[in-house]
Formats: sequence, C-alpha cells, structure tokens
Amino acid sequence: MTGISYLDELYSPVTGCSGKNCPTKDTCWAKAMVKRFPAIHGITQGLGGSWAKDDFQPERIPFNQPQFHPDRLNKPLHWKKPRRIGVCFCGDLFDEQVKGHWRVDIYDVMAMCPNHQFFILTKQSENMEKTLTGHKWIQWEDNVYHGVTITSQADADRMIPELLRIPGKKWISIEPMLELIDLRMDGVRCTCGQWEQTPGYFHKTCPDCGKTRHKFIPEWIVLGCESGPKRSLCPHEWMIDVVEQCRAAGTPCFVKQVDMGGRVCTDITKFPKALQVRELP
Repeated sequence: MTGISYLDELYSPVTGCSGKNCPTKDTCWAKAMVKRFPAIHGITQGLGGSWAKDDFQPERIPFNQPQFHPDRLNKPLHWKKPRRIGVCFCGDLFDEQVKGHWRVDIYDVMAMCPNHQFFILTKQSENMEKTLTGHKWIQWEDNVYHGVTITSQADADRMIPELLRIPGKKWISIEPMLELIDLRMDGVRCTCGQWEQTPGYFHKTCPDCGKTRHKFIPEWIVLGCESGPKRSLCPHEWMIDVVEQCRAAGTPCFVKQVDMGGRVCTDITKFPKALQVRELP
C-alpha cells in the first residue's frame, strides 16, 4: 500500500529535494515520511554519528540533499501486473540538485515498462521544462504523465504555462489547496486579439501588456485539502469549483481528501455529494 489512494506503488530511486518553490515545505508529506522512516532517504555510514549506550547512532542525510538509490532503479521491471506508479514522490525528480544521468536511468526503466502508468510531480516546473525540451536523450512513452503540484493561483499562473511546453500527457495535483484556483487561466481582462488554438490548449497575448493566458486541457486533475497539525482549512466550495471546471473541460478529476468538521477525511462516502468524484485518466 502506498498511502496515496490513486496509486498502487511508489517508485523512489531519487529522494529528497531543496524545497525550492514549495510554500508548504515546512509541512511536507515526503519530508515527514523520511523523518519517520529514515531508510527511505538514507543515513550516513562510518564517521559523523554519535555514541549512546555503546551503540553507534548514524546521522540522517538531510532531506534537502537529494540522493540516488541504484538498488531501487529496476523495481518496476519486476512488477508484472499493470500498476499506477508514483515516481520519486519522496523527493523531486526535477530538483536542481538531481544529476542528469540519474534521470536518464529512470526514464530508461520507465520506457521498458509499457504495462505500467508512471506519474511524476514537480514544484520546479521551469527545470522540468528545460530538461525535457533541451535534452533529446531523455525519451518517454504515453505511459508517463508529467505534472506539477500547485497550491494557489500564483502557482498555477507560473507553472502551468511551463508544463504546457512539455510534450506528452500532463496532469496537475492541487494538494494542498490553499485558495480558490482558476485552471482555465483566462482571467486577464485586456484588449487581446483572436484566440489562437494550439493542440491541448488555447492562448492569447495582449499586445499592450504582453501577458499571455492559457485555457488548459490536461489529462487529469487530483485535488485535496492540507493534512497535518498546522494545516490550513479548505472550504468545500473551492474544491467544488475545480470539479466543475473539470466537468466543463471534459477532464477526469480525482478528489483525494476533504476537510470534514475540522478533520481530514479520505472516505469518499462521507464527502459532500458534489465531491464524490474519483475518476482516473
């Protein structure tokens, strides 16, 4: 079990990230998992530990130092039954500290597993765009979904245009949802010209202000409220609005968890009817 309702497996050949562009890095799910289970990210060997009651206590590798785990690289090759796999969810595959050849090795494995679906998320969309459009030795098939994690309208405005420039299937995780978010990206009011249609999205640029807005049609949207002891509340109305946007665009939507009476609820039967939506791409 992954603990993530829309996935069958977690594939973690790279763990850790710098926290760049992450407004919730202090309450990060992955960071908390690594703190609870240090072996996920690794511990130092030899010098650097401390002695306590004659037992050597090795030091943990800081989460903000990404690590590559070659022993985990080929795990998907041994999974015969088709699975929905989260790639590097205990880190960020496109963190600026992740080495290029680590990514190449991971993409090679995913390409050898057409029976699985692989889902990648990043908060460093600029680096993902630069990497995937600038390095031709990284290839992928239709079983790989590239996505971004957004929490606010500012995140959407910055990351979705960068995501759009990447070929292939795309998805968005709105978790935690910290405010009302318009994914249609057509909120700028200015005297722009004709809409220009491009496969997958629309865009127009204002000749006066130079701003570009997009209407985006991704393959999938996942959304959920924040969890943890210091979490922010997420009104149902915010999430219902996103579900309605997905309905209008014909985009599958998966509601992972909602705020119910001040508690995080993952039982879909207890969600408001409008949020009882768990569609897969």
